[in-house]
Amino acid sequence: ILTYTLSNLTYKVTYSWTPLGVYTFKYNNPMDSTTLTYNGFRQCTILSALNDVFVDSKNIILYPNPTRHAFSLTLNPTVQASDIQNISILSTTGQVVFSSPIFQEKIKTTGFSKGVYFVLVKTRDNAFVKKLVVE
Repeated sequence: ILTYTLSNLTYKVTYSWTPLGVYTFKYNNPMDSTTLTYNGFRQCTILSALNDVFVDSKNIILYPNPTRHAFSLTLNPTVQASDIQNISILSTTGQVVFSSPIFQEKIKTTGFSKGVYFVLVKTRDNAFVKKLVVE
């Protein structure tokens, strides 16, 4: 079951498949309580919070990685701290677990569950993502 929220409404897609390759998708729309079922194959695109993000490992460095309590961010000399518009940390489900409108050199991860996160740094011109592992 895939559950997502859009405009404060929760939608669900229940999906399954058979060994012969027949896929069943059941779409639930909370606005009118209708359910649509589709059997077969249909090309689809799953959008994520990171689809439009430019990933560039050269512009930000984070360490230690993996981490337990905190990590440090270092910017490439071509990126200035004053250029940073936002730093966010997202879980693999897209939930924002940390956000700051200014550059922070050290960010605490105490209170984070163990797992993989994405550190998203937005500047005036670009956005950069790094994978972070919290142990």
